[in-house]
Amino acid sequence: GSGQTKQKTIPWYLGMEPMDLCVETGTEVVFNKTGHNVVQMATQSDYDACTGFLGENPTVGNNIDPFIWQADTDGIFYFACGVGTHCSAGGMKARITVAQTCIQDVNIPWSFGMEPQAQCVETGTNVIFDKTGSS
Repeated sequence: GSGQTKQKTIPWYLGMEPMDLCVETGTEVVFNKTGHNVVQMATQSDYDACTGFLGENPTVGNNIDPFIWQADTDGIFYFACGVGTHCSAGGMKARITVAQTCIQDVNIPWSFGMEPQAQCVETGTNVIFDKTGSS
């Protein structure tokens, strides 16, 4: 490779919004946490229900701060904080898609008098309709 490790830092705290993101293969994902923990789940249904935490002592917090996960394998991976209700009530979960190429967020300005927009996006792209300029 290029010898340049890509890094992606994501917030990890009680009350965060659940995250859905894509990182390129080989990225170092840094969970920016203090305490808590980061555990994986096997399936989307476990992720949705905040159950099926994997690993040893998945409900016990730790002080591995930050927690770094190496995204070396393509696929979809599910993460949560296994402590208490932090996943279900605290929003502490992230679905990470690992792919050779990630399309970033696509912003579409959305206002009266705009030009028609034609956008081709890949599955999993966040399409953001930016209505700040509309009246």
